[in-house]
Amino acid sequence: MGLIDRLSSKFRTNPQTQGTATEPAAAVDIPDEDPAQVWKLLSSSSGSHLYFLNPDNVQAGLLDLIEREPRVVLDVGCYCGANGEAIKQRWPGARVIGIEPLAEAAALAVPRIDRVITGTLESVDFEQAGLAPASIDTIILADVLEHIFNPWQALLTLRPLLSDDGVVLASIPNVRNLGLIHNLVNGHWTYEGGGLLDITHIRFFTLAEIRKMFTQTGYDIVAIEHNVDPALRQLWDLDSVQEATNVQLGPLSINALSPADRKELATLQFFIRAVRS
Repeated sequence: MGLIDRLSSKFRTNPQTQGTATEPAAAVDIPDEDPAQVWKLLSSSSGSHLYFLNPDNVQAGLLDLIEREPRVVLDVGCYCGANGEAIKQRWPGARVIGIEPLAEAAALAVPRIDRVITGTLESVDFEQAGLAPASIDTIILADVLEHIFNPWQALLTLRPLLSDDGVVLASIPNVRNLGLIHNLVNGHWTYEGGGLLDITHIRFFTLAEIRKMFTQTGYDIVAIEHNVDPALRQLWDLDSVQEATNVQLGPLSINALSPADRKELATLQFFIRAVRS
């Protein structure tokens, strides 16, 4: 029995990114629908996220990529404001502005950060909103780009807002996760309320495609960190000097994996820090 055979019993149907929850956020009217049929929530005014995702979740791994005290932060898709609140607690002098399309989540974010603009990124007129070119030194895209029809254009749109020393921090789910591939081989691509197959995801990325997207839109990636899938910790922890590794998981066989391949396959999401090229 190989390494991955021993791990197979640990796989969830759909691995979740960190910070998910099964309890709805407070004061949210949830439609009377079976949550197992998550697609029924797509037409709800509350959407699916307020039912499935923890409103207090902080993407600590992403925020750890902030190297210096931020001055003005734009948190795109700020949800209920937990990331922005954590930034303000760590750096009290920082001003945090959020953009959030879901009105209920935006209302929960209002008391936690300095300002919330309700709407999609595409709908915001930066000039009218008082967001001047070169006025933002930190842009947060925490699990956002995969929800946007054109994330490439979103990165281009945000680029002029960055100051000369500005950074973009993005967390992006990994479609090359071995658990996801294993389920696909077995005929399953099951959408859920959160995680790798969040039903509101529109785009899917591997690490190579993430690199390509940032390069094509005028950025240099200067740091990449991995949020490791707990079910694949043994794969992640394999000795890095073991150059070629074969994995066998039911009908799925992958041969001659490099250490970098193993790391990517064991990852739930990537944390990216990028600057203008």
